[in-house]
Amino acid sequence: MTPSLAALAALAVVLAVTALPPSRAAHIAAPESNSVTAFLETDDDYPLPEDLIVGTGSSSYQVEGAWNVDGKGESVFDYFYHNRNKGSQNADDGCDSYHKYKEDVKAVKALKMQMYRFSLSWSRIMPDGTLASLNQAGVDYYNNLINELIANGIEPFITLYHFDHPQVLETQFGGWTSPKMIDLFVEFSRFAFKTFGDRVKYWVTLNEPHMHCNIVYDSATIAPAIKSPGIKQYQCIHNELVAHAKVYRLYKSDFNRADGLIGMTVETFFASPTDTQYENIQAAERYNLFEMGIQADPIIFGDYPALVKDMVAAASKAQGYKESRLPPLTADEQALLKGSTDFIGLNAYYGRSVISGVDPMAAETSPWRDAHVVVTGPGFASGFSMSMPWAFRGALLWLKERYGNQPIFVTENGVATTPEVGDHDIARAAYHSDYIRTLVDAVRNDGCKVIGMTAWSLLDGFEWGSNRMMGMVSVDLSKPEKPRKLKDSSAFYVKMMTERKVPLVKIPDSTTAAPVTKPTTQPAPRTSTAKPAPGTSPKPAPGTSPKPAPATTPKNSASGLLAPWSIVILAIATLARA
Repeated sequence: MTPSLAALAALAVVLAVTALPPSRAAHIAAPESNSVTAFLETDDDYPLPEDLIVGTGSSSYQVEGAWNVDGKGESVFDYFYHNRNKGSQNADDGCDSYHKYKEDVKAVKALKMQMYRFSLSWSRIMPDGTLASLNQAGVDYYNNLINELIANGIEPFITLYHFDHPQVLETQFGGWTSPKMIDLFVEFSRFAFKTFGDRVKYWVTLNEPHMHCNIVYDSATIAPAIKSPGIKQYQCIHNELVAHAKVYRLYKSDFNRADGLIGMTVETFFASPTDTQYENIQAAERYNLFEMGIQADPIIFGDYPALVKDMVAAASKAQGYKESRLPPLTADEQALLKGSTDFIGLNAYYGRSVISGVDPMAAETSPWRDAHVVVTGPGFASGFSMSMPWAFRGALLWLKERYGNQPIFVTENGVATTPEVGDHDIARAAYHSDYIRTLVDAVRNDGCKVIGMTAWSLLDGFEWGSNRMMGMVSVDLSKPEKPRKLKDSSAFYVKMMTERKVPLVKIPDSTTAAPVTKPTTQPAPRTSTAKPAPGTSPKPAPGTSPKPAPATTPKNSASGLLAPWSIVILAIATLARA
């Protein structure tokens, strides 16, 4: 790719969406006039893999509402938003899926999705975190939801833990910073398997242990929001991983069914080097090891990446700590963890550019200081409005090459639009066209074993106080009935699932939205076998370095939303890589 074409490719990812006022209707209304349908085109070159299961998802706190109804206990989020973050948005009532679950199921069916992934609210089932406090009304809710899904031909997919546990466990012993949490989570999981396992065959133990512990103890942006980067943060990751392994072994020994699958979800904001400098290429690999590797290496190989262990130990020693801030996994824990997954769950939204260096914004003990990386873009707030399918493919290849082509279930990806866009969300259709076409390429051209995908999210749920609208279905929160309505992007999903082919999305030619052509993939970060950067371990980590993903140009493709400053970053990065 020449520099001029690279610049054009990076600049071409801009998509402006016409801001039209949303229209609302009761229950599961279809758009009065769909702004997307006219821009969809069947593409015979992109059939969905025959066995790929496609669905959508949500999490308990983000959509259920009914925070204190029918015996539900106080969760860490309830406590946080009522006491420490008063006056901010919360999900006390929210989408009210607790009472509106039948309408949610209708929406999944209207989208022609095969699966619905949802999480269990621990505090709704066991208000004080123990079996002794069992709340039958909470159990009934999930039984009813599961039965309604099955009655409508939709596969239920349960996440046992999505950042949400009873506040009493936080008050008593500090939640996931204490090993006491492990056995209680095993007890909770045992009850879930016993109660719901006759109808549920897909399970995730924990959603994003690294991300969860990061946003609780490093950025401290969600409950319980305790600043302890690289200290309690690492304790949290350690305990969540051990809990996962114990729950996995429990399922396999006591509840396994021939068609049952259980795994753990890791997140990726897949890193590419900002330029071709050796140290920045190495920084991208370190970022990916400190993000994906710190979670996935233990459940595949039984231990943290050697480079991660060595760098944290070296930084800890330099800071005066007698031992590494990353608790070591014992021999028994390693044996428990090794091979403790049937698939790798992957949450992939967008990618990042990085350089080697000391992040001036990070705390001294932050893992990003340990990793010696600095993120140059995009930021967390803007990234969710971007379409970066080459980062998605890079992550799939990285996982394939490092872990011997384990099955992958893409448990989340999606794009954020603003409230002004409302239901006229061609960007969402464009984003998922980009990403699902990239998934198809990864399966048929790269041999990746992707077994399923659940797009985020079904509803415009609570997005942690931001104005991000992530749903395929809008919810009018101003009305007590909380009416649901399919957004215009629903036309894309219905067409795709009906034809089992990924439609092209042709961007409308207007003053605010122009047609674009861009690569669906960019080269994945190159890795080097030369000597490691200072402070890193010379020992090779298990697995191999990923091969670059080939750049391809589709006949026509849609793009996501990019903030103007981000275009410059990506253009520079792409030019440097060319």
